[in-house]
Amino acid sequence: MKAKPRGNILVVNGYEASRNLYRLVLERNGYHVVTAMEGDSAIRQVAQHGPDLDLVVTEFLLHDQECEAFINQVRALQADLPCLGIARSWDEHIRERFTKIPRCSLILTPNSIYELLDQVESILEIYPRRPRAYISPTV
Repeated sequence: MKAKPRGNILVVNGYEASRNLYRLVLERNGYHVVTAMEGDSAIRQVAQHGPDLDLVVTEFLLHDQECEAFINQVRALQADLPCLGIARSWDEHIRERFTKIPRCSLILTPNSIYELLDQVESILEIYPRRPRAYISPTV
């Protein structure tokens, strides 16, 4: 019997290697994953899959827009969708600004896949969503 998927996650990252690594790790741990290279394509994914998404995992510095502007666009489509921002570095002002956004968390680039999984699982435990369809993974 095939295990029930644990949730649907949109991964947004401009670096193909990082995007593919996050996708692979999450899929191997039971999540359905769709990916986007940058903010504009991610907004299209949210528009298409929004009600079925459980979480957006995004790099903090998107190539085509600021992360906060991106999250505002996501929230215009799906007001309650949690977001996990991943930053290569930050100062206290950035962390404070980002964490004031409801249903958002910010972490430094994970040193291991377990850190990423722990964060994803924690967020999904804190912000569970109603049952929905599971979306087909994309690469």
